[in-house]
Amino acid sequence: MNEPTPVSGDPTPNVDVVMRRFFRQQMPAAWPAAPTEPTTLAALRSWTLVRSRVLVGASLVALVVGYLSVSAFFPRQQPAGLNPNQGVIIGHRPGLHPTKPATRPMP
Repeated sequence: MNEPTPVSGDPTPNVDVVMRRFFRQQMPAAWPAAPTEPTTLAALRSWTLVRSRVLVGASLVALVVGYLSVSAFFPRQQPAGLNPNQGVIIGHRPGLHPTKPATRPMP
């Protein structure tokens, strides 16, 4: 593969070296010190744990109350089951009640 020829006559600079120099110039010489405040993670974690459990419980209560309040608006239908007096019988057509069976007369 052909190498690009530099215009100024200098050899092609190594990209890794150029990038390393650039980023080292951009980085601060000394990192800032870490905060020295003592944080009580145990107390913070216990409060968030209690808070999350209370929120889950409250959302479940709201879900059940909402379900019960909405379901009160819909009528309840009794299932027909095996009781033929309550349900529609399969093959029953209203208005079609044969009084006698359709038979052909004997010759």
